[in-house]
Amino acid sequence: MNTVALDQVVVRFGGVTALQQIELSVADRELVGLVGPNGAGKSTLLAAIGGALRPQEGRVRFKDRDVTRFPAHRRARMGIGRTFQHPALFDSLTVRENLTVGRDRPRHRGREKARHHDARAEELLAAMDLADWCDVASRDLPYGIKKLIDVARALMRRPSLLLLDEPGAGLNASEKERLAGLLVRLHATEGFGAIVVEHDVDFVMGLSNRVYALDFGEVIACGPPDQVRRDPRVIEAFLGAA
Repeated sequence: MNTVALDQVVVRFGGVTALQQIELSVADRELVGLVGPNGAGKSTLLAAIGGALRPQEGRVRFKDRDVTRFPAHRRARMGIGRTFQHPALFDSLTVRENLTVGRDRPRHRGREKARHHDARAEELLAAMDLADWCDVASRDLPYGIKKLIDVARALMRRPSLLLLDEPGAGLNASEKERLAGLLVRLHATEGFGAIVVEHDVDFVMGLSNRVYALDFGEVIACGPPDQVRRDPRVIEAFLGAA
């Protein structure tokens, strides 16, 4: 069963077509990579799935339900989590507080729900080897740790689908290696499907079961990582210039 499926999705900004008749799917628990040069439409595609943008044409289906007109917050409640290219953490809050800041207030939903939310934060901090940072204000965190906290925050609601927008951007080789290992481990324990957008082709292809390649808002290739890597259209679009 597909966790998410896009059917002929078109997104336009004024007279510019950012996505052209996109067909894309992610099966249950599948890790899918999304690669392409700058301006190919990768982040726009994530926004269309997450609900930040509404397509002018086509349909977005999540768990066999048409969510094309659903706003982002409703899709998040249904099980879509997302990270961003630049982590938007609250500088004055600690790591733990950044994870729990969105919890329901006890007077609204009961103390038991708040305790469950706190326990989830502790669970993720332990699973991601971040417990030593839990009481540090986010303004004082190394950038690599901020990227991990962004992933942890996206996992707080136990999403069925995780949208990762350039999780390796700004990281050095050892930080990327750590992140890749964590994502593999979390995928095994949490059971989510994911779409990973990355400029680092080796990083994303090492993580993914399948890879889509975009260029000028169109899917130019889809398949196993090695197949996409060798596709002449992909090489022409960006791999040959990397």
